Amino acid sequence: MTNGGRLLASRLGFIISFYHNGRVVFMTVSMVGICNMALRLVKSQSINSLDEASDQARKCREFYDMALDFLLREAVWHFAKSFFQLGDSVLTHPHWRYVYKLPADFLYAVRVFSCGLDGDENYCAEMLSEEDARFEIARLGGSTDVSSVCLTDVPRAMLEYVARVTDPTVFDAHFVELMSLKLAALLAVPLTGEPKMAQYYEGRLAAALQHARVLNANEGRHRRVKRPGESSFVLARRGLRRG
Repeated sequence: MTNGGRLLASRLGFIISFYHNGRVVFMTVSMVGICNMALRLVKSQSINSLDEASDQARKCREFYDMALDFLLREAVWHFAKSFFQLGDSVLTHPHWRYVYKLPADFLYAVRVFSCGLDGDENYCAEMLSEEDARFEIARLGGSTDVSSVCLTDVPRAMLEYVARVTDPTVFDAHFVELMSLKLAALLAVPLTGEPKMAQYYEGRLAAALQHARVLNANEGRHRRVKRPGESSFVLARRGLRRG
C-alpha cells in the first residue's frame, strides 16, 4: 500500500505495522485503527473515535459492519471457523425431520454432520462419511417470534459454521489488510468523490483476497480417520494413510 499504508505480514500481539509517508507506523488493532488505515488510503483525516461527529467517523460507522460481514463470507477463515452441537427446537417442518436453533454468533453454515454414533457422544460421524449431510438455513416462526434455524434429516447434528467475529484483536494480519482495503473502496466516493479511487482499491482487494484465501487454506489439513472395518489397503487405494 504505497503512501496509504502497507500492512506487514507479521503481527506481534495486538500490534500491526504499516508504512505511511515513508515511515513505519505501529498501531493497536481496533475498529478505530482499521478505519484509520482505510482513511489514510483515501488520504482523508483520521479519527479518534467512531462516535465523533466528523464525516469520516459517520461514514466509517455506516460501512464497517458491511465490510466485515462481506469479508467474513469470503472464506472459512480459521479465526472465525466454529463448531456447535445443535439442539432440537420446538418448531417443526413438513419436509425435514429435525429443526435446530442456530448459535447466537452464526453468520453462515459450512456443513452439517452427525455426531455421537453408537452411543459415543464424543465421536463424530464426519470421520465416517465422505459426504456432508443435506441441510438448509431458514427463518421459521410466527409473526412475532421468528428464529433462524438449520433444517436437516441428521440426528445429533454438529454444525460447522463461520461465526460473526467482531473483536478486531482476533483478526489475523491479512484480514486486517482486507478490512482496510474494503473500507477504502467504500469510503473513497463519499469522502473524496473519486470513483476511480474506489475501483483501484476494489482491484487491490481482489488481489489481496486471493492471496489471503490461499494462505488460509494452507494453514491446516483435515486428518482422515479410518472407518471401522476399513483396511489399510482400502485407505491406500484412496491415497490415504492410517490416522
